[in-house]
Formats: sequence, C-alpha cells, structure tokens
Amino acid sequence: MGPDDHHARKLKRMRSLKGARFILDGRTGGGVDCRIVDLNSHGARIRFSAPVPVGERVELLIKPENKTVTGRGAWQKGLDAGIEFDEPLAWLERHDVMDGGRRP
Repeated sequence: MGPDDHHARKLKRMRSLKGARFILDGRTGGGVDCRIVDLNSHGARIRFSAPVPVGERVELLIKPENKTVTGRGAWQKGLDAGIEFDEPLAWLERHDVMDGGRRP
C-alpha cells in the first residue's frame, strides 16, 4: 500500500504530533527520532527529519506513553513512512473510526 492508497485502509488515522523513536535493526538504545503524523490502533504514518531506510521489520517507541510497538514497513515516500503494527494497540482502539464515520 502506498501513501496515496487511502481507499485500501479501512480505519481512518487521527492526526498526531507525537514524538517517537524509530529503533534501528532491533537494537535497544540505538535509533532515530521521528514524529508520528497520524495513527490508529493498527498503524501510523511517521516522518523523519532526514532520509532513513525503513526495513520490513520495525520497532517504534511512542513518546510520551513510552510504549514500544513492533510492525512492518508498509510503504515509504521521501521522509514519510507507513508502519503497520503487528498487533492492534488496545489503548487506541476506542479512537478508531472507519471510513464513512462508523466505529468498527
């Protein structure tokens, strides 16, 4: 799915300006700061300040909640990347809204 394939995503994403840390190669302590542009319980769009290659497997530390999530890189375009989480984030599910405004 590319960044413009909105119809392929069933849940809308909430706009966000949360800080995050993109963990490189599964190494704890190492990583690159990034910003979560929008998210829902199943994924997020993140933005880097410089180009960073997003691999198939990713780990993201969401600040200030201090929650680490794992997933896969779904797409990347310029400084933006889409991350699909391995498991839905329960603490965000109450905010999920499907396209058309319905709750799942």
